[in-house]
Amino acid sequence: MQTIQQIFRKNQYQKEYYRKNKGQILKRHKNYNGKHKERIAEYQKLYNENNKELISEQSKRYYKNNKELISERGKKWRENNKEQIRERDKKYRENNKEKIKQYHKKHYKKIKIQGKKYRENNKELISERGKKYHQKNRKRINEYSKKYYYNNKEWWKKYREKNKEKINEQWREYYKKNPEKVKLLTKKYRENNPEKVKAMNKRFWRSEKGQMYDRKRHAKRRATKYNLTTEKIRKAFEKTGGQCPYCPAKITLDNFSLDHIKPISKGGTNHLNNIIASCRSCNSKKKDSSLKNFLNRQTQEVLA
Repeated sequence: MQTIQQIFRKNQYQKEYYRKNKGQILKRHKNYNGKHKERIAEYQKLYNENNKELISEQSKRYYKNNKELISERGKKWRENNKEQIRERDKKYRENNKEKIKQYHKKHYKKIKIQGKKYRENNKELISERGKKYHQKNRKRINEYSKKYYYNNKEWWKKYREKNKEKINEQWREYYKKNPEKVKLLTKKYRENNPEKVKAMNKRFWRSEKGQMYDRKRHAKRRATKYNLTTEKIRKAFEKTGGQCPYCPAKITLDNFSLDHIKPISKGGTNHLNNIIASCRSCNSKKKDSSLKNFLNRQTQEVLA
């Protein structure tokens, strides 16, 4: 039996020998590993199969005691081997497409929850990555988006019809955050597509919405107490029942004119009680006169 002192001396001797002959020892190991690769691999497989529980426990302990060190090593390795990692991932995806699909189907909910948590905790990082990627790959992204749009026009139409309010709110928020950017984009589009813009404007002004907007624009000549909306204009038209209140002429949504009973120049407002739909000839005759004066003039014309 060896004494404690003998064991201690033996360990010290081994350490000193390793320090002095480190280079030679490493070369021996490399040569041995090169000559006996298959033998070593088989031995490792057998050892791993027979000692799974022991290896897992050891790895867990090591990870708990050296979390920071492991994370730093991993970061450094990923930074120094980005291209190698990308190529490895591409090869794996190409060779294991069906396996990846099956995994996503089985763990769909889990992946979704993890993605939400990651996005919530890394919003700034994701936005920076997205900006850099868009700057480097603008042409590629534009070409892909155009192809996708042309191949899925019907789906996009249905989506817009179902989510009109949501899309409008998103555009409003984007415009508030980026007004100058939106103005520049619209200018460029108008300069590059003058014929398309003309056709779009014609369609808009001929539509019911465009005509309502035109009447609203003309009616807002001065600042008033109440705002004029398309709903108020429709209600003003519905009050008449499709007939001008000043003459027997019939009016429609396409040809009526909005009249202020008390003119705006004389303190009138855009309140619903002060608005009424009339024919264009009566509105042009009335101008800024009061209701009494206008009715008296009309009776005199009829009697004459």
